[in-house]
Amino acid sequence: MTYQLKAIGKVKNNENGTFIQLEPDYIPGLQALEGFSHINVFWWFSDCDNDADRNELQTEQPYKGAPEVMGVFATRSPARPNPIALTASEIINIDFTNGMIRVTFIDANDNTPVLDIKPYTLFPEQMHQLRISPASFVSRHIKRHHSLLLKLLKSLINRRSFLSFDI
Repeated sequence: MTYQLKAIGKVKNNENGTFIQLEPDYIPGLQALEGFSHINVFWWFSDCDNDADRNELQTEQPYKGAPEVMGVFATRSPARPNPIALTASEIINIDFTNGMIRVTFIDANDNTPVLDIKPYTLFPEQMHQLRISPASFVSRHIKRHHSLLLKLLKSLINRRSFLSFDI
């Protein structure tokens, strides 16, 4: 089966910072993105799009304290069957006229194709399907991401925006 993806833009890293430059046709998709402090950026590991990397299924210890060999699906390795990457980034500002999003960080090279952008949401839409209790989930994520959560809460308070969701 064949699937078709279109890049919606490119990563731009330069002396002025880190940006996502959208193709002109996709600029209208930025509408209302200013309501979020962070985004998930899906991008293509274009530097690793070759047969050897696409056939890599295991990698030697990628992290300190990790098992000696790990499957690529348990890592962030660029060598994988489909070289798709995901980075959560904080939005610094959005230029709606030119389709440019300035972010704090993205672990992609200059001119890397961007496949999609989605708002970073604190809780998954299907939290009720998790195999752990919501209290445990929240507690674990507060411990792991407390600085990000504080920034998010401050941003929401400053914008007078409030999230509502059902659990």
